[in-house]
Amino acid sequence: MAAQSQLFDLQSQWQSINQSDSRNSELLSGPMVRDMNTALARAEVQLADLKQRVSKNHPDYLSALSEVSVFRAKLETELSLAKNRLQNSMKIAAQRVAGLEEAIAKQKQTLLGINESRNRLDVLSRDVASAEQTLNAASQRLSQTILEGDLSESDVSVLTKATRPLNHSKPKFMLNVVLSVFLGLILAIGFALLAELLNRRVRTVDDLNNLGIPLLGEISYSKQVKG
Repeated sequence: MAAQSQLFDLQSQWQSINQSDSRNSELLSGPMVRDMNTALARAEVQLADLKQRVSKNHPDYLSALSEVSVFRAKLETELSLAKNRLQNSMKIAAQRVAGLEEAIAKQKQTLLGINESRNRLDVLSRDVASAEQTLNAASQRLSQTILEGDLSESDVSVLTKATRPLNHSKPKFMLNVVLSVFLGLILAIGFALLAELLNRRVRTVDDLNNLGIPLLGEISYSKQVKG
């Protein structure tokens, strides 16, 4: 990965710094460090030249020595800052690599879970297919059994069993009473009319007139009062 490569490069630079002179290490690749190292080299050359020509108490020599000390202090400070930046970069790269490794581990666990779920799904799919085959076989067997049962039975079959009614349908007492009274009344009226028609006795003057027989006399009826 790119993060691991970056971390490896930073670690190589750090080992190079610790194993050799800091001024000759990879830190010199920085422009500020290179310029400062160049200025220090010039100041050291000038100091060496003055050392051969003047005494150590000479002002020029003392000035050059002070300038060399200043450049060296600045260079050491810049190298220290560069080391700190390198260490910070190494920490950030290490944290990034650790985060990526943790993410990769989680992805691996997720993939393992997915594979396990797929395996369980395959097993369940096979179980469902087997259950469907069993159900189809049972359905076919049931259909065959029903057909065989229909062939062995007669054409007559009981659809619904009969149940005893709660109330009797006949005789209907009230209806019979009403019909008896009505029919008895009609028969009585009929018999009365028939008896009246069959009775040929003359009871009134109108009966004689209807028959065309002359009236000879009429006897009036009166109640006798006993005294």
